[in-house]
Amino acid sequence: MGGGPTWSVAQGAKSHPLRNTNAEEKRELMAKLVSFLYQLARRLNDLETILSGNPKRIARRIKNKYLGRKILSKIYRWPKF
Repeated sequence: MGGGPTWSVAQGAKSHPLRNTNAEEKRELMAKLVSFLYQLARRLNDLETILSGNPKRIARRIKNKYLGRKILSKIYRWPKF
């Protein structure tokens, strides 16, 4: 047998974390990653708005976040038929 050494999981070689998971687990991991990235983008937008120092922009951002939460809370409480 020529060539280099062969590695297996039993011999301690590390496998890729997504390689040994089923499709449902992969979808769940991807959903968590996407959710994290969207949250990060929102936080960075908040930070960018505050660091701009523009009081009109800051006030508009606060107002829109407040209105968005009020509207969403009413939608989720809307009676289901």
